Amino acid sequence: MNQTPTNGRIPLKPRFDQANYTLAPQNRFTATPAIDLLEGAVLGCAPNKGAATNGDSDAASRVPRDEELNTAISSFQAELPDWTLANLSLSALASRLQEWANSLWTEFLPKEWQGGVVAKPSLLFLFEWEPSRTLGHYRPGRNAAGCRWEISVNPANLNRLPEIQVASVALHELLHCFEDIVKSAPRSHNGYHSTWLRTMANQLGIPCTRFGCTCGVRPDSAFMGWATRHGLKGTPVLSMNPEEAEAPTPKRKAWVCNCPDCLVVTVHVASGSTLKARCEVCSALFHPRIGKSAPTSKSAALASPAEAAQHAAPPDVTDMTSPVTHHG
Repeated sequence: MNQTPTNGRIPLKPRFDQANYTLAPQNRFTATPAIDLLEGAVLGCAPNKGAATNGDSDAASRVPRDEELNTAISSFQAELPDWTLANLSLSALASRLQEWANSLWTEFLPKEWQGGVVAKPSLLFLFEWEPSRTLGHYRPGRNAAGCRWEISVNPANLNRLPEIQVASVALHELLHCFEDIVKSAPRSHNGYHSTWLRTMANQLGIPCTRFGCTCGVRPDSAFMGWATRHGLKGTPVLSMNPEEAEAPTPKRKAWVCNCPDCLVVTVHVASGSTLKARCEVCSALFHPRIGKSAPTSKSAALASPAEAAQHAAPPDVTDMTSPVTHHG
């Protein structure tokens, strides 16, 4: 994945793996081009460009009108016979998303937060065209039309996403919506997910990483239990263990010579780079250290006689050239 993270998305690879890491623009849920759509995708929440400020004393009084507006739009969407994508009725899909959202919120989202009751808002489901790596997003505050609680599912992927995957996108965005309502969402405009969101997503069976990448759907999970009861089609796929995805890649790796522990020299080389240097004491080439402790002898450091021959060199030759190859 090669883009800069934005607020609240789900990439599948850790951010340090530049070759395989992609983040969705504006908190999107995207998929990596080199990875199958179900294996690498980003979810998230688009940055708010028109939210009411903390000093807006009339914001609370407008909530009922916001609810009425979204309800009216949803009813209008459900009555559109010509709102289609190829042979897919977007009108019917929007209605199903509303039904799924009502059920998912009731079953999985907290009823209270810090002593206050949290009610589900009237959501507005859209199908905003975005790059195919983006699966969907939630937009905090108000969108370009002045509406609140917008959740978008990218129509570019609807012809290849099973119902289970579409519903998992909706549930992920509901978590963003909940954070927005209770004012606990991260304030930075990047692709990071909060600890609460990652914990909830993992518990529900739709794990994601801190940097905006989805890890798929766990077959044996609360979400799949819900999907089975509601007859959703598709096969759950857990494309990556979230713990592995979150593990940071060291920026430097220790290279050592073959001297004893008391004399061994350690050189820290950038990960993905190579080092050609020879120790003047033991005459061995430096090599990546294996394990936590440095090797105590030449035989401990070399895996085979062939490697020993490779590392051996005339004692009067010292090669200190250090060609570096960066891999992202």
